[in-house]
Amino acid sequence: MGDCVEQSDCQEGPCIDLMMGSFADGVTYFEGLMEVEQISSNLVILEEDYDGWYRSRGELDERMFINGEDSLIGAVSSSSTTSVCGVKRKRDAVTSAGQGRAVSSGASPSSPCGSPESSPAVMGGVAGGSTCKPPPTPVSITMTTAKWLRTVIAPLSAEPSPELERYLRVFERNIASEMKVRANVILGGIFEARKWRGAGEAGTSDSMWGDQRRLEALKLYYKVLGAMCTAESHRLRSEHLPFLPNERFHRCMLACSAELVLASHKTVTMTFPAVLEPAGITAFDLSKVIEGFVRHEETLPRELKRHLNSIEERLLESMAWEKGSSMFNSLAIAKANLAPEINRLKLMAEPMPALDTSKAQQRSPVDTADGRIGGSKVDDPAGESKGGAASPPRQGSMTAVKGNAGATGGSAEQGESASFMSPARGPSAFTAFSSPQKSRAMPPLLLAFASPQRPNPQAGGETCAETCINVFFQKVLKLAAVRIRNLCERLQQSQQVVERVNRALHHALNHETGLFFNRHIDQIILCCVYGICKVSKVNVTFRDIIYHYRKQPQCKPYVFRNVLLDGSVVWRSGKAGQETGDIIRFYNEVFVPSTKSFLLQVGSSAGVAVPSSVGVPYERNQGEGDPLSW
Repeated sequence: MGDCVEQSDCQEGPCIDLMMGSFADGVTYFEGLMEVEQISSNLVILEEDYDGWYRSRGELDERMFINGEDSLIGAVSSSSTTSVCGVKRKRDAVTSAGQGRAVSSGASPSSPCGSPESSPAVMGGVAGGSTCKPPPTPVSITMTTAKWLRTVIAPLSAEPSPELERYLRVFERNIASEMKVRANVILGGIFEARKWRGAGEAGTSDSMWGDQRRLEALKLYYKVLGAMCTAESHRLRSEHLPFLPNERFHRCMLACSAELVLASHKTVTMTFPAVLEPAGITAFDLSKVIEGFVRHEETLPRELKRHLNSIEERLLESMAWEKGSSMFNSLAIAKANLAPEINRLKLMAEPMPALDTSKAQQRSPVDTADGRIGGSKVDDPAGESKGGAASPPRQGSMTAVKGNAGATGGSAEQGESASFMSPARGPSAFTAFSSPQKSRAMPPLLLAFASPQRPNPQAGGETCAETCINVFFQKVLKLAAVRIRNLCERLQQSQQVVERVNRALHHALNHETGLFFNRHIDQIILCCVYGICKVSKVNVTFRDIIYHYRKQPQCKPYVFRNVLLDGSVVWRSGKAGQETGDIIRFYNEVFVPSTKSFLLQVGSSAGVAVPSSVGVPYERNQGEGDPLSW
């Protein structure tokens, strides 16, 4: 503040006319700064001066630390009739909650008050105000999310609300007791000190920190679960909610709650997907609750919504396609022709582990109330259906989990062996892609976590597996469309080319789904872009595509350098592995043989002379250098 007053330029506009002095101990003071008759005008001018100083120097906006409730400046301005931006910054406005509305610029601690959005009153009386605002900093984001936990979540009860208990009492089983046991085991495993601190390093303070975070996650879990139950009760017009006994659903909710708490505190040693293994779920399982979590928690800060969005992108682009994903368990039923390939590559998830397994791995076991809860040994309609092919956990992630989450159907479904063969039914569920009304509908929680073989009563002969895969594919196509448009704009391609690339990706996803197994969707996008440009006689090389792809925010070098060529395990030099290569080799050896006829058809329908070959020669052998070498 001293720098602002000392360097105040009075040539233009009002300025603070003060006499600067210093005490004997060297403390600087400004005579008349806090005079009652001058305080309002001085603060307005000081705010403008500081704003200009901050914009020229950047760094940290110190106004974010002003607390209007206990600071001298805030107390004075609160009684003033003049609205002064930044003078009284209520810290509860720092949270980007706002009942689901977008946060205002003035509510963000990292937003300077020079923008009209943050201070319309001041900008109306101060000329020359700037409308730009700096991006939020890691410090401001952490303060926002931590404030949300402290003011919104911490005051809540660590027990189910009376309204939630009313829904739980509908069932004959003691679901409330099971929920408490499950929450203690799952959250205890996630927030165990040795997981994020390291074995032998955790102390008493670390355990206290973990207990506090576990309690926050538990309160958030009960809060969102209660909101979901209320919404579903209104939709079904009944208090009987069939998804409540489902083991996998609750584990996903607990994992999502824990992830938000960890993200709020920026726990770098427990980043996603660390919460999946202790919860015993897969990335595909978690994707089923993310949208519902955001929709039913209206106070969720904008930063945490973005965090969940980034997680969902990771799930859609690669994690759900990895070996051990429960998506393959549903896909083998939704598209029976893929079952042999899925079984050959051993892609399916293992059964969800019982809570007893998780308890045994913790240092402080939690007593169960009703025997074994969860896993494949639950003797109730919400348990997991048994059987099915198993695969080892995928590398670098988590213990694989089986995708056959049970539903609330009859007990006959309990003992069925998951053969993963599609039952007799009517037309394919993938006609949903051509139905706008159906593509917009989100599956209810009951269908999302029902047994994959169970018929969907809302879709004729369609199974629940087909419904879930439809929704998942729709999300993949939407994400891919955004990236295709961005890449084609960088390549300066026409809208017609963009539409053809989208058609090619749509064809690959629905008719050549195996191309996505154990791969990143960007690898298929890059191949679709080159293939369409090739048959459309557009002069675009893989060098150009990769050059512009590198500018996309989600770009990772391994996407075009290390692409899976054959999913079968091969032995080389005494080691087991899978054959990989660069994107050009994948395009020539895998992508073109699978999609050549479709690409040629697209080219001929476009009215251009289709080339005899849609393959790409290795540009590195034509004197152009390595196209992947940047």
